[in-house]
Formats: sequence, structure tokens, C-alpha cells
Amino acid sequence: MDRNYIDFIACFSHMSAKQYGIKPLVICKEIKSIVERRFSVENSEDNEQISLCSVAFKDYNEMGYITKQSFYYSNEMEQMITYKYDEYNNLKALFSNLGFTIQIDYNSFQREVKTLNYYEKECIPSETHFFYNAENLLEKEIIKQKQQDTIHHYKYKSGELIGSSEYNGEELISEWYIESSECKSTQTVYNIEPKYNSKSRSVLYLDDRGNVVKNESFNAEGQLVQIRILKYDRNSTIVLSEVSNISKNNKCKKIKRTEDQYEYDKNENWIKKIRYSNGIKTEYKEREITYF
Repeated sequence: MDRNYIDFIACFSHMSAKQYGIKPLVICKEIKSIVERRFSVENSEDNEQISLCSVAFKDYNEMGYITKQSFYYSNEMEQMITYKYDEYNNLKALFSNLGFTIQIDYNSFQREVKTLNYYEKECIPSETHFFYNAENLLEKEIIKQKQQDTIHHYKYKSGELIGSSEYNGEELISEWYIESSECKSTQTVYNIEPKYNSKSRSVLYLDDRGNVVKNESFNAEGQLVQIRILKYDRNSTIVLSEVSNISKNNKCKKIKRTEDQYEYDKNENWIKKIRYSNGIKTEYKEREITYF
């Protein structure tokens, strides 16, 4: 499949949208437009060379919803995406100049019931259908495939998502579920792959804002294999990620440390971001934000 099509589809996430009342395209009602420039950083013994990689232009309406994105690489526009909404501010369609289209239908409760992904280079569009329980929570998701459908089932407890299972046709491919501590300071996520008779788990440690500050990963044999430490700034944005692998003799080896430094404007929207990977500056971003 075309890389641009994959990137385009990646801009749209079903589970983070209407099913949970989240509006992922809204940043701030006062924002009119954003120009975001991304630079790569090459380091040598003598100097640091910064090169412009891409520029993204983003426009928003007065309700705070994005209406257009344009992406430029090497001073040439590679893709432009426009967004259309209905009278309830539901995202109804996305259109790309590269021939990609996503169309969305809603029920009377303003929940997605059908998504149509169309790529003009492919003959058959893909469809996703959504089904809800009596509490209006997403219960089942069916992705129509040429060979056989992919089906996702979702489970809840007191309105919170606690598990999901994935089927190819009638065959169970994978499932996961969450067990929370009484005070909800830790969560254990179990991942099951029936085909390989495998059951791994991750233990998540949460701060008082619900952010994951530590993730311990265990393999199917119960051995601790990886630890990830996360730190956040005042806006709950991740600013530090440290990943360490644990050997069979319980030796810890740090394999990746990613640190992001942000600079914010008076409205608490970031305007500069510098990324360090294992202590070396690798990326630099800057944003020009225009407000209504």
C-alpha cells in the first residue's frame, strides 16, 4: 500500500474520537492557524548542522476544529487535507489531494456508525462499522476486508474500557484486559495471543493526574524484560522517556533515553521543541501560532 495512504489513515483514529467524547482535532478555540517547521540536526565533532525537513500549515475554525492541513517537503507541497463537519461539529469527511477520502456517518447520539476509507488507486473502498451497547459505549467494530472481516470487541467496567479482543473471521487473534489496583495507582495490562499460547503483561504506575510514570513489561514466562520511565511537564506532556532492557540475570541496560524540551507561549501552547536522543540533539521544531 502507498506510504502516503498509510500516513493519511494514521491521522485518523477511531478509538480516540467520538466513542469517548474526545475531540482530537481541537487544540484551542482561540487558535486560527499554526505553521510548524521541523528541522533535522546532524552532529559532528566540530559543529552542529540544522536542516529544514518539512513545513506544515494548519488552519482552524472559530470552534477550534482543524479545517485544512498542508505538508511541504523540500519546498514542494506533498499533501493537503481538508476537513468537513456537520451542524453538530462532527467530523463528516476528510479529503486529500492525493486521492484519499474518509467519510463518516453518525447515529442520533452523535456516535460513529460507519467509516468509509477510499483510495482512488484501489478498486474497493474499506468500510468500518461501529456498534454500541445500552450505555452508548462502543461494543463492537467490524472492519470489512476482501478475504475476511476483522472484528474488535470491547469490554467496560463502570464506563471505563477494560479490555478488547480481535478476531479474523471467527478466529481469535489477540486480546488484552486491564486489572486496576483499589486506589487506581497501578494497572496491570495482560496481552494474550492464543495462536502462540502466550500471555504477557505490563504493570503501569500512575501519578495523581493519571499519567503513566513507569511501565514494567513481563514476558510470557513472567520475567521482567523491560522498564520504561516517563516524566511530564506542567501540561502533562511527556518530556523524558527512558527505556531499559533487563537481561535474564536481572542486569539493567539503558537502551534509549529521549528528552524533549518545550517552550510555551502565554496561552500555554508550545512554540519550540528540541529533542535529544541519548544526550544528542536530533530534532528541532518551531511553531508560529496565530490567534483569532
